[in-house]
Amino acid sequence: MIKEALFSIIGDRLEGAVILDLFAGSGSVGLEALSRGARYAVFVEKDPLAADIIRHNIEVVGAGLSAKVANRDVFGYRKEMEFDIVFAGYPYKMNLGTSVLEYCLEEDIAESDTLVIVQSHCKEHVEYKGYRNTDTRRYGISALRFFVRDS
Repeated sequence: MIKEALFSIIGDRLEGAVILDLFAGSGSVGLEALSRGARYAVFVEKDPLAADIIRHNIEVVGAGLSAKVANRDVFGYRKEMEFDIVFAGYPYKMNLGTSVLEYCLEEDIAESDTLVIVQSHCKEHVEYKGYRNTDTRRYGISALRFFVRDS
C-alpha cells in the first residue's frame, strides 16, 4: 500500500529520473521506479546477501544497463552522479531520518531540486537545517516524508 501511494505521489517526476535507493533491501522501490520510467537507479545496501538479491532482481527484469548496486553502508556511499530522487526506507527502530537528511546535505547527495523521500515510523521526528518538508503522508504506523533543500 505504501509503495503504491509513493508512486502515485511522485509519478510525474519519474520519467527520465535518476534514483538513489538507500537501505535498498530487495531493491523493490528502485526497480519499480525503473519500470515506471526512471532512467537509472543506484541501490545502496550494506547486507551482502540483500545486495546479491538486488543484482538478481535487476537481472530478472532486464535492467542491467539502467542500474548499479553499491554494497556498502549507506553513510559510506559517495555520489557518482546527479540524482533527481533519493529514497530512504530504513528499519523504523533505527530512527535515521534526520541522519539521512544530514548525510544528503553534508555529502552533497541532493541538489537543490532533488526530492528526498524518507519512509519512517510516523512518530519519528525528522528534520534537518537546510531541508524543507513539503509533504507528509501517514499510512498506519508509517509515514512518507518529502523534502527539498531550502533555497
